[in-house]
Amino acid sequence: MKKILIVEDEKILANSIADSLKAEGYEIDIASDGAAALKKLAEFKPNLILLDIILPEIPGTDVLKKIREPGSQFANTPVIVFTNLSGQEESLASMGLKVDAYVVKANCSLDELGQMVKKFLS
Repeated sequence: MKKILIVEDEKILANSIADSLKAEGYEIDIASDGAAALKKLAEFKPNLILLDIILPEIPGTDVLKKIREPGSQFANTPVIVFTNLSGQEESLASMGLKVDAYVVKANCSLDELGQMVKKFLS
């Protein structure tokens, strides 16, 4: 079973995404802040990470830096940035932070997100 780590501080949204993806047969874990995300990465070992940028404790950009560090076991793990910040793709790229997809929450339904996840995990 493929595993997805959802890093999202809005609990209702995180639970909605989790329920939708569980219905598709994925194993899900949720981290509500950046510090929890870094801890859960090592414990849960996800096949895909759904990452918000604006997070308590440690920002999503810092979590992404850790994920993409050379030698990290998650350096090649697909990361979908799922955020309310539009137009930040260039900012992430200028920091050398590769993401597999950048999605603005307001512009994406749960079904569309599910299709994107399926594409990366097939």
